[in-house]
Amino acid sequence: MSLRISFKGLGLVEKPREKEYDVVIVGGGPAGVTAAIYSARYMLKTLVVTKEKGGQLNKIGYIENYPGVRRIMGPEFIDKLYEHLEYYKVPVVIDEVVDIKRSDEMFDVLTSLGERFTSKTIILALGVVKRKLGVPGEEEFLGRGVSYCAPCDAPLFRGKVVAVIGGGDSAASAALLLTEYARKVYIVHRRDKLRAQPFYIRQLKENPKV
Repeated sequence: MSLRISFKGLGLVEKPREKEYDVVIVGGGPAGVTAAIYSARYMLKTLVVTKEKGGQLNKIGYIENYPGVRRIMGPEFIDKLYEHLEYYKVPVVIDEVVDIKRSDEMFDVLTSLGERFTSKTIILALGVVKRKLGVPGEEEFLGRGVSYCAPCDAPLFRGKVVAVIGGGDSAASAALLLTEYARKVYIVHRRDKLRAQPFYIRQLKENPKV
């Protein structure tokens, strides 16, 4: 029997994890959390299974285009998403889904740790993965100067000269965050102009470090 263990006060509380749901959502980023909240509001028994809470939000610097929130860091926004989800008492399993099969009128969901859940409906909110350049030295120097996560690693570049590859919103946001630490930030882009939002482009042009 699989057990979910939590601390409550000074006691240790153990209870079996439920196995059958109306909706299982694979993915714990903003889309997955939003789907879970809507499912719960319709009184559907809902479960979220995700490798990590927040998905790509863990790798985003400042979010400045979400209605009602002027400026917030990605990891801080994750906390708010899951506070909202907790209000609806939706359980979250931190694990990777490795197999989904249809059995009669139900779906069987298997995780990498061997847990199995059944559900009437599956919602896939799988998010995205970072695209690599595929250039020499990229893998060799990963974690030693090469990074895919500005919010994670920006402090490591304090006082250094940094290059950001790309010209979209992610690159612009990363470059702006890096200016808080790096001595100089270069943006390397294959086109003759950036594709980022004008709001970001204006900030880049006004920043003397870029």
